[in-house]
Amino acid sequence: KEKFLPQFFETLTKSGIPFYGVLANLILSLIVFVTFSGWQEMAAFYAAAICLCNSTIPVALAVLRRKSPDFKRPFKIKYVHPFCFSVFYMSNLTFFWCGWNIIWKLDLVIIIGLLIYKITTIFQNNFRFLSIYKIFDRNLIFYLLFILSLSILSKLSEYGQGSGVIHGAVEFIYIGILSVIFYVLLQWINVQKKNEEY
Repeated sequence: KEKFLPQFFETLTKSGIPFYGVLANLILSLIVFVTFSGWQEMAAFYAAAICLCNSTIPVALAVLRRKSPDFKRPFKIKYVHPFCFSVFYMSNLTFFWCGWNIIWKLDLVIIIGLLIYKITTIFQNNFRFLSIYKIFDRNLIFYLLFILSLSILSKLSEYGQGSGVIHGAVEFIYIGILSVIFYVLLQWINVQKKNEEY
């Protein structure tokens, strides 16, 4: 319904089952299952995906606070930026510690999912010309740069068959510098947009 995937995934059988969606889920699950060597590696993959998703939440909260400071909410977090940055930093560290052998596979899944989404967008627009900005907006470009930067640091680390260039306490510094840059940058590109209602 959100048009993230081709419309035929919404097709239901007479029993009301989304057959194509269930079939695609089965195929992807089998591929993921075969790709990993064991349960621990599969669990680490899901942990890395959750950490990457969690890294977006504190940035979104910080942007919302700056764009709609008077928005009515059940409660209001004090010292929102130190709190949000701490969560962002810890999510990035946890993602980094999952190891290169997990992260490159997650990167591949993200690329495949992104290609499916963008191809679907082109089909839904009946192959009309779409500007590069519509296909790859600023949020997407900068978030992909963020993931790429974390992936490069992961490759240079000693975790999960990394090269071992980065090790010891220095990894906290590198992840900290990266977190500061993208915490500010991802907020800036969103705050520059016209205020929206939340």
